[in-house]
Amino acid sequence: MLVILKYTYTLHFNISFIKINSIFISYLLYIKISANYYINVGSILRLAIFVKYAIFVKYAIFVKYAIFVKYAIYGRMFRRNKICFIKMKNF
Repeated sequence: MLVILKYTYTLHFNISFIKINSIFISYLLYIKISANYYINVGSILRLAIFVKYAIFVKYAIFVKYAIFVKYAIYGRMFRRNKICFIKMKNF
C-alpha cells in the first residue's frame, strides 16, 4: 500500500518500521519525491521511484542513498560523489 502525502519542502515524514518478506525490519526515514511529495509505506515497499533515502527497498530507480537495494539504477555511493551503477542480482 502506497500513500503519497504532500508537505512543504522543509518538513520530513518519519516512517517507523518496514517489513519486507517478514524477515527484514528497518527504519525508512526522510523519503522525498521531487520536492514536496513524501511516501508513506505500508508493510512492504515493492517499487520506489525517485527516492532520496531508501533502506531495504526491493526495487529502486534513481536512488541517491541506497542500502541493501536489489535493483538500483543510477544510485550514488556513500563515500563517493560521482554517480555510479549499483546492481545486486541475488538479495
